[in-house]
Amino acid sequence: ILQQMNYFHSQSMGFTREAIVNVPFRNDSTGNAKIPYLRDQLQQIRGIQEVSFSDAAPSSDGNWWTGFKFDHQTEDVKFASVTRWVDYNFLNTYDIKLIAGRNLTRTDSVREFLVNETLVQKLGLKPADVLNKEMNVWDGRIKGPIVGVVKDFTAGTLKEAMAPVFMSNIKR
Repeated sequence: ILQQMNYFHSQSMGFTREAIVNVPFRNDSTGNAKIPYLRDQLQQIRGIQEVSFSDAAPSSDGNWWTGFKFDHQTEDVKFASVTRWVDYNFLNTYDIKLIAGRNLTRTDSVREFLVNETLVQKLGLKPADVLNKEMNVWDGRIKGPIVGVVKDFTAGTLKEAMAPVFMSNIKR
């Protein structure tokens, strides 16, 4: 047990997990309407450095997997991906490193995607090759360009293989 605990505490997860507080938030139109106000109030509290809203922390035991179409293909790719709905400050809050492209814009009207290195590798491409290519999720209900590639981070548990992950901005 001691070896397992030492492994867990010393293993890099690919994101900062110290001094982070995650609070469940009502995900409906009433809750979403209060996000700008809540963000402003939290940022005024001394000691709070970053505020981000998302459907889950980078690592979660309740991952949501889904297929997607890539670059205007008619069929889904041959693998599913972990999905994260995040805001523009998610990478800064968790110190997730961007390796190609740019972060999501601070907008509620444009849908964009970030993908991790594993997703890019499973597509058989290099990070620069996926930038500005379209992702299409749920038969076009959500689609937009890939604007950035992030370093891999542990999306599940340390017992699992590195998962392909895509992140998209939360529409408000």
